[in-house]
Amino acid sequence: MSSITKPIAAALVAGTLLLAGCGSTIEARSGDEPSEPKASVEVDNLEPEESEETPAEEPEEEPEVTLGKFGGAPFEYEDGLKISVSRPKSYQPDMESCACPTGVKNYAVFTITVENQTGAIYDPSQMYVTATSGESESEEAYDGDLGGTPTGKVLPGRKINFQNVFGATKGQPFTMEIAAGYTADEESEYGPAIFTP
Repeated sequence: MSSITKPIAAALVAGTLLLAGCGSTIEARSGDEPSEPKASVEVDNLEPEESEETPAEEPEEEPEVTLGKFGGAPFEYEDGLKISVSRPKSYQPDMESCACPTGVKNYAVFTITVENQTGAIYDPSQMYVTATSGESESEEAYDGDLGGTPTGKVLPGRKINFQNVFGATKGQPFTMEIAAGYTADEESEYGPAIFTP
């Protein structure tokens, strides 16, 4: 190798080393430490979700059954509604105009009194009256103004009377059940009132 070639070769080697050094310097400057993905940071910082448990529904309470006597003192509910039923009286409907059950020979009429001391208006049309005679259900007879329940509202402090006629079997015990419907706020139901001799 000539004396001219040696300096050129040395210069080429030095240049190559310099470029290699620059290349590594560039990598060091541009290559910041890799950051963790945002998703992993978010997952690490998340709190466990609270499971929403649906509260178990409490079973509805059955309305309490109350007992009364025909011709006795009125039964009074906690809110002040009072119901009483008279002693039964024998009744002979007008068979030409009566909507009477077939095959029934004997009937009894009852006077039902509703007194409203609730402090709110009471709607007696929501009442439902049923009866049994002996071991059989008694059917109601509709004779003129007798039968069914009133449609007029009962104001606080007032009372209303109405009459129901039912088929009855002589010599058999008679029982009447009155469902008074719902309280004024419509949030609870009156328990059935059962009247016996």
